[in-house]
Amino acid sequence: VALALAELGMQVAGVEPSAAMLERARERAQGSPAGNNITWHQIDAASFTLDRRFRLAIIPFGGFTHLLTQDEQLSALRQVAAHLEPGGGLAVDVGNPIGALRGDDLPVLAYERTFPDPQTGQPVMQQWLKTIDRATQVEEITWVYDRVGPGGEVFRSVVPIKMRHTPAPEMRLLLALGGFLDVEFYGDYDFNPYSEESPRLFTVAARGEA
Repeated sequence: VALALAELGMQVAGVEPSAAMLERARERAQGSPAGNNITWHQIDAASFTLDRRFRLAIIPFGGFTHLLTQDEQLSALRQVAAHLEPGGGLAVDVGNPIGALRGDDLPVLAYERTFPDPQTGQPVMQQWLKTIDRATQVEEITWVYDRVGPGGEVFRSVVPIKMRHTPAPEMRLLLALGGFLDVEFYGDYDFNPYSEESPRLFTVAARGEA
């Protein structure tokens, strides 16, 4: 997303707490002249401070779900608001939380897909298990990746993650407390109306004038 915006001529600041993810982003941006339009900042969204203000902030592809408490979510939204010009926009993109909250726990490994390793071309089998605490709305997912080597060896990687699913009414309240107005919800990237069957919860809002 940062590179796509930079290639449109925009000056972009990328905020990310993971050094590994920032390194991957820098490597991708090095292949484009527009990479010079991006500054990278290794810092948490709930506590970042930059010396600039912006017209637009984007939290794409489920990034908001990695803030696991309301306090963290509200802190991040207030930090974003503090870095926006009055009337500046915010877009928050997550998967539809309704599906996750009403889904069943899956305490045993389930097959997801098989895909080629982008570096070696060897097949990788992706499996997963999940549980969700509906009282806190926090889902725990463990991804298991099995890669078959050229000699038939199996190499396993285990990747646990946690996500907090925030329904639209709660999102509206968090945004209001964070200093945002004119909140609208859409169900996909084509701005179709949001419903419980939508694939995404795509939220747009504007920073208040105060």
